[in-house]
Amino acid sequence: MKPIIAVTCNFGFLDGDSPSKNPHPPMEFDNVSDNYIKAVENAGGIPLILPIYADEKTIREALERVDGILFTGGADVGPHHFGEFPSKNLGNVSNSRDLQEIAAARYVLNETQKPVLGICRGLQLLNIAAGGTLYQDLTENGFNNHTIDAYPRYIPSHKNKIYDDTRLKSIVKTDVLGVNSYHHQTVKDVAEGFKISAESEDGLIEALEGVDNSRFLLGVQWHPEAMQSYEEHRNIFRAFIESAENNM
Repeated sequence: MKPIIAVTCNFGFLDGDSPSKNPHPPMEFDNVSDNYIKAVENAGGIPLILPIYADEKTIREALERVDGILFTGGADVGPHHFGEFPSKNLGNVSNSRDLQEIAAARYVLNETQKPVLGICRGLQLLNIAAGGTLYQDLTENGFNNHTIDAYPRYIPSHKNKIYDDTRLKSIVKTDVLGVNSYHHQTVKDVAEGFKISAESEDGLIEALEGVDNSRFLLGVQWHPEAMQSYEEHRNIFRAFIESAENNM
């Protein structure tokens, strides 16, 4: 049997055209990029989109039934979740999503051995849930702009140094990895239980992984789901799904 992977999703009012051609009052949607779905499926997993539940207790029961969880990208995490007031360049936030995903992350991290992969916001969310902090905006803190949205998602726009003796290094099998870049926040203080496994050319944290090598726990700041034409990025999903399969 293939492992079932919970895939978190965005929550809020959609920009642009409605999914329906019929006019209707504004409403909120649970939605996620198809790139995540295809990457999980192509790696051998069964993706299951995890909506935002009305009752937070439901998330625990849902996660008990899956074999791994993918925390996806999306809106900024509200800074009140890591003890800060919002900066002037904070983007949109969804407190409903924040509350559910922080609860989900803490449950999965502390009470299970289920494999976990975090991408972009997902990396940041895992770090916050475990007690870490973020830079709310990179340019405010003197770093280069990492939102390179004029470049195609499937083509590398900068390089990351991959640390030796890490799970990430064993997966991508290279010292330097070309990645895309669509974020204006990243990890500042690393949470207990995590270690750095990659950084950008200007010294920002680009990947964290668990210090406990007995489980798959990895977060990356770039979007490997959009770079599936490169074996290194496909291997991230393959390793995740293989771990989920072994832990079924």
